[in-house]
Amino acid sequence: EAEEPADSYRPRPYPVQPPPAFQQALEQGTRSETGRPGPNYWSQWARYDLQAEIDPATATLTGQGTITYFNRSPRPLRQLAVHLRHNLFREDALKNTRVPITGGVTLNRVAAAGADLTLKTDRSPTPGYIVNGTVMRLMLPSAVASGDSVELAFEWSMTLPPDGAPRQGVMDQVIYVAYWY
Repeated sequence: EAEEPADSYRPRPYPVQPPPAFQQALEQGTRSETGRPGPNYWSQWARYDLQAEIDPATATLTGQGTITYFNRSPRPLRQLAVHLRHNLFREDALKNTRVPITGGVTLNRVAAAGADLTLKTDRSPTPGYIVNGTVMRLMLPSAVASGDSVELAFEWSMTLPPDGAPRQGVMDQVIYVAYWY
């Protein structure tokens, strides 16, 4: 009886087609075939100048600061997204686990390029901002050109959750704070 070749019972390799988004990244040079950054890879960058204080009696953190956001992308930016992770503690926030309700982040000032922005109720491209859960989307007064920067200014406050909240909490005289900026 003839013996079957050793490789006949092995899986036979077949061509693997990269997903369309990865193929596009290869064509644009932002990724290499190994998945590492390609010659046209870029990433955004920001510089923070923040001041904050905690009132232990009320467990309230109050802060203000500026962020200089550098557009290193090849395209102008008309919008920016900013995470408000403490909005997890808002009543209306989507959650996959129970968390204490503390009201989330209160925004007292949001500004871009020296212009105060107001909370919007629509998604029009006019300057302002929209908060959707834990993400704030800023519609900028003017686009940030590739290689340019924009200064953002914020004033905010938030009540810290009690002990047992994800990665933070107030317990007796100990205050654990996370995701505060």
